[in-house]
Amino acid sequence: MPSPEALRLRCLALWAFGAGIFLWLPALAILPASFPLQPLDLWVLAGWPLALWCLPLCPPAILWIVALHLSSTLLSSAFTGATSLLALGHSALFATGALLLFAQICTRPLSRTAFLTGFGFAAIAMTVLALAQFAFGADSLDFRSNTTFRLPPHTGRAFALFPEVSTLATHLLLAALIAFTIPHRASWIAGFGFLATHALTQSTVALLIAPPALLAAGALHGLDLRRISALGIALISVAAIFWLTFYAPRWENGAALRSGAMRLASVLGAFGPLASGDWFGAGLGQNGAVTAHAYAIASRLGLQFAQVPQGINSHLATRLFEEGLPALFLMITGGHFFLRAWHHDGLRFDAMQRSLLLLALGSLLSGGFVTGYRTIYTNWLWLAFPAGLLAAGYSPSARQITPQVRSKIPKSRRSEMSRK
Repeated sequence: MPSPEALRLRCLALWAFGAGIFLWLPALAILPASFPLQPLDLWVLAGWPLALWCLPLCPPAILWIVALHLSSTLLSSAFTGATSLLALGHSALFATGALLLFAQICTRPLSRTAFLTGFGFAAIAMTVLALAQFAFGADSLDFRSNTTFRLPPHTGRAFALFPEVSTLATHLLLAALIAFTIPHRASWIAGFGFLATHALTQSTVALLIAPPALLAAGALHGLDLRRISALGIALISVAAIFWLTFYAPRWENGAALRSGAMRLASVLGAFGPLASGDWFGAGLGQNGAVTAHAYAIASRLGLQFAQVPQGINSHLATRLFEEGLPALFLMITGGHFFLRAWHHDGLRFDAMQRSLLLLALGSLLSGGFVTGYRTIYTNWLWLAFPAGLLAAGYSPSARQITPQVRSKIPKSRRSEMSRK
């Protein structure tokens, strides 16, 4: 009979494995209704008892994040009077549970391994589905059923089980970055497969988040220089093929500029409530109200686009638009924990932690530049993962590094760190 602690760790690892898989299935609806739930929604609900069971061991940093998140949500609801009950329910119930559980995943080696294993298996499965959509037509292999998302036809492109192309491309890029940090030939082969499929999506995500993600991966402590070189060559090659084959025609006919102008106007328009003195934002779920602000920005800057922006192409900007200053304070606090985790000495010795930190970086980049969907759970990882990693027993001080990590440090390095 396992001890209560061992049982808790096994349950957390099981939840982590499922979460790693379900992150790839947001456009699949379970129990269709007026607000259809995706698999990870139900998985978070099922994980709430586990989150409460683990609460005594919850990292202090994530308790701060959760408290600020709930405060931001409640203050916006109380002071704006324009709150969507669905958005309020998602923020209070689903996002809060996900933050608690994702942070707990990072604190235990078994759950970290389980999460990345599930994430990797799902990445391979979605890559196969995306390639099948390229080969046989996306319209005939469209299994998306979550009407919470606006799902336009994607003729000639692939989206797997994501709402649209850019969210698939983002996750494929993140999977590739993680694959290249794992010192195994099969992992590298999978990484090149993810990048090749990413290029075929024709998404401008390659130009938005790939360069900063690569630079940050190279700067991450302990990343082997050979893997940096391999990843750099791969990304440069994919970017060149992508530009010459797909993006150059869009640039020539002005489609790329119009798309970029629409996205820029929607993001800049998100600051409209703050600029007008609405310190608590426009209200939860009022993302669509950005249209008027976006057109005002476009007129002021001379931007031209035909498509009406129906929302904000940035999760971070969306939260600022809907929740105002409380959301800004939450992001500043989350950024503080992210930077602390990024510069943590102990993280350089654990490939799994390095992968989770890269995933947190990808979450921050995609939440900032690619997707405005609050129900894409990847957008929340940058708040949860660093807080959990900071509680995993590592510290910038050599005296506070756990014995397991300290034993992996060469004696010369240990004595040098002790002198510091």
